[in-house]
Amino acid sequence: MDEETLYELHAHVFGEDRYWGAMPFDRVEYMQRYLASVFELPITAITIVRAN
Repeated sequence: MDEETLYELHAHVFGEDRYWGAMPFDRVEYMQRYLASVFELPITAITIVRAN
């Protein structure tokens, strides 16, 4: 059985490390842009890391 590769988002927000995930890559790209706009961060401040 093929397991889909999942990814998480990581950012340092409000003095804490925050993680969001695990989700497919196309979804994580969208969430990265969304979270950057919500937290008023540059998109590069939210990193994509492999979850599995």
